[in-house]
Amino acid sequence: MRGRTGRIAVCAAVCAALLCGCGGSRLDEGLAALDRGEWAAAVRALDEAIEKDGGSAAAYAARGDAHRALAEGASRSLREQHRQDAVSDYAAALALDRSDAATKRKLIDLYVLLADEELDPLGGETDPEAAQTYLESALALDRANAEVYGKLADTLLARDQTGQAAMILEKGVLSTHDTVLRQRLDDLREVLSLTEQAARQAVAARALEGVPYYGDPSHCAMSPEQALAYARLLADGLSGKYTGFSGYGRPLYDGVVYWDEPWAVIGYGSYETDRGRAVLADLAGDGVPYLYVSSTLVEEGSFEIWGWKDGAVERVVGIEAYGGQQSAVFTETPQGTALLEVSESTGERSWSGQVFRFEDGGMVVSRIWDAAWDPTIGAMRVTTNGVPETMSQSAWERSRDVSSSAALRRAAAGAGGLRETIAQLDAYAAALDSVSDPVDPPPGPSDRHQMAAAMLHQLFLLDQRSVLDEGSRLCYTRLIDLDGDGQEELLAAFQGTYRTESGMDCQFAMYRWRDGRLSEVPGGYGFSELHLVRYGDETGVLGAGRAPASVVTSSDSALALEMGQTVGTVYAWTFLSHAEAVRIEEHRDGDHYFVIKGGQTVAIAEAEYEAILEKYEEIGPIVNYRDDPKNVNYSNTVTALYQMRDAS
Repeated sequence: MRGRTGRIAVCAAVCAALLCGCGGSRLDEGLAALDRGEWAAAVRALDEAIEKDGGSAAAYAARGDAHRALAEGASRSLREQHRQDAVSDYAAALALDRSDAATKRKLIDLYVLLADEELDPLGGETDPEAAQTYLESALALDRANAEVYGKLADTLLARDQTGQAAMILEKGVLSTHDTVLRQRLDDLREVLSLTEQAARQAVAARALEGVPYYGDPSHCAMSPEQALAYARLLADGLSGKYTGFSGYGRPLYDGVVYWDEPWAVIGYGSYETDRGRAVLADLAGDGVPYLYVSSTLVEEGSFEIWGWKDGAVERVVGIEAYGGQQSAVFTETPQGTALLEVSESTGERSWSGQVFRFEDGGMVVSRIWDAAWDPTIGAMRVTTNGVPETMSQSAWERSRDVSSSAALRRAAAGAGGLRETIAQLDAYAAALDSVSDPVDPPPGPSDRHQMAAAMLHQLFLLDQRSVLDEGSRLCYTRLIDLDGDGQEELLAAFQGTYRTESGMDCQFAMYRWRDGRLSEVPGGYGFSELHLVRYGDETGVLGAGRAPASVVTSSDSALALEMGQTVGTVYAWTFLSHAEAVRIEEHRDGDHYFVIKGGQTVAIAEAEYEAILEKYEEIGPIVNYRDDPKNVNYSNTVTALYQMRDAS
């Protein structure tokens, strides 16, 4: 116990010694010396008494008192030795007499004193670990000592063991019901909660480092539930659980869309889009981000925004305005929030639009305007939120010079794949809530799914994006297993001449899926009709017709038939595995037959010519260009490809 040690009462000890009758004379002398304050003499006498008779509880307790008194005013080394001797003597006394409450109190006080000095030594270094050991020893003697619980908690806090300190305080409250300990426990739990929350937020912030973010990510207040809901939304988009829009910007083909695959839409003209980029966007500036999902194929004007409202994800807006009469532009306010302006042409020199602001997981109209040129006054008539005004053409154009948000464009440009974003949102949710259930990205598309998607894309290129040469159009499509391997190829025929990716001219082409890619097999031009033919187990196309110079007749660009300026009948058989062509030149002195062999045009005998014709079996006609056929199979082909894709 701190403070000056006074004269120690020994009556109880004397009585105990007389009752036990062990070492009476030396014990009496030691107790008497203790009573006179002669601490060293008391220790000597009590040493002899304990050595002679094996010691009693009273003798050990008295010697402990003497050592504790000697520690007062002693040098540092002697002080520490006397206190350790006092601890040993008090412990020995209690081992002999567990009912000695006074000695127990003295030992507890000594443990507390030693712990205090380890935490706040005079001129020495602190030793919180040693202090903890002393206090734990004190608690072993008295489990209902509120003071010791409090000091032990202080010791643990000094070692930055906040959680263990809270556990000690909780034990103290349960054991003592002390109100001071209860208040300390409540305060520490609040600190722990804030500390744990800050630590989780730091881990969550690191999880979001790879996710493009519009706004200040350090202010992100997205809950784990919201993060998982966004991850689920992206997984559903990858799984084909959404359709495109209706009306302006509707899908060119009916059916679900897959967000990481291109699909065609009808706007002002047609184009392909997807939803392959995701950005967390704090559009309202309140720290609760929206999910901005945009196209990787269209720079601006093709996107969706999803918000978090009443504990659920809702689509706020969807825009398809690429290259059309509609436009959608994000702008920024000085406060760092975003506005979305959607406008459209309503006639010649006439426009209307709405400006939206974002709040509470949705968006609301903040401004409505319309403008039209009035030739009678030579100025623009503009109405904003019902208030009319007139302005010059140049003033109107200056007011419409709206720069889109560069920050949002940069964020979208840095977006990774949707599967990567799902994993990052999962990690964010787990950092804030360790029991959160992660969202598994859907498995990648099957090979057959990829084939169908690639063929749909190819059909769009052929039919919608002006890749056909001028005067050419797609007039026939069909899915057919050409080589008998159980996997369909896409057959397409063109009215006019189509120039392939390799620069070759043809009137039909076959598209085959091999090794994860769609390759093109062009089939030549100069034909007036096409027929399906069979050679063994393989199906091909026969092109026939009368054609003038330089007809390309094969899938192999190196295989060309040089006809000069003569007129003849051309037969060209094109298969996936091979191609063959013959030509009949018409002369006044008779017909001549030519075939290409080794890249050279070679004359052949009539028998050989007949043998070529006979080895190919005709299945049926495809196209007779003279009849200007309609593409009756196009919609059937598209439907079949959608069914193939979705079924796989």
